[in-house]
Amino acid sequence: MIRKYNTCLIASITTLLLITSPVYAEPLSLHIDVAEGGRLSDKNITALESFLEPEGCDIRVVRGQSGTDLKFIVAPADKELVSAYESLAQPRTWQGQALTSSLLVKKSTAISSLEALQGQRIAFVSDDAYLGRKLAEAALNKSGVKVASDDIYITGGYQGSMTMLLHGDVFAAAIAGPLAKRWVKANDLSIIYTSADQAIGGLWIKKNLPSEVKRQCRSAFSKVQRESRRDAKMRLFPLWLEGFLTPDS
Repeated sequence: MIRKYNTCLIASITTLLLITSPVYAEPLSLHIDVAEGGRLSDKNITALESFLEPEGCDIRVVRGQSGTDLKFIVAPADKELVSAYESLAQPRTWQGQALTSSLLVKKSTAISSLEALQGQRIAFVSDDAYLGRKLAEAALNKSGVKVASDDIYITGGYQGSMTMLLHGDVFAAAIAGPLAKRWVKANDLSIIYTSADQAIGGLWIKKNLPSEVKRQCRSAFSKVQRESRRDAKMRLFPLWLEGFLTPDS
């Protein structure tokens, strides 16, 4: 009788644990925000997934944003994100330059103020680009400069914005700070606006995932870095991202 009771009790506890314990299916889903540039092509996605899997972080890049296990965000974290996710890794930029928004013009224009851009053509990365449009446009508006829709050119990426500026298709371009500082001297340009430092570009992971999953993915992403201009896995991300920084890297 006692043995039968113990067997039933163990079975009941096991069933309860199976019901109440969360099940974490592999692979993990990853959403990548491409508002700052980046291309979600099959080739680029496969390159990142194939790099991370042997490192112990099996992920699948998905185009939907809702409810994914990991998120790469290129805007300030909101309350909804912080309530359900925690930081996994921070962005690594060229020479550790701070993430800012800049407005560039050709040095030959001799322009030094935002007010001089009234009525001029300006290149932005996308409608939702935080560094590549929103901050720069807000600074222009604050200076009394209203950019007409006919003077806005959406390029889809920072390289496109820089190309339009150098070719004279636009008068100014909104460029992320690390890229602006990298390109300004070599291309005879001037920076006429720089925003405050921005805490964006982070990789976030769901809080309720197992600690071991977080550890493995943190370690895997710490090894992600831009190896060349043609590095397919990095083409998913903005051009200003060189890799990821973690507490252990």
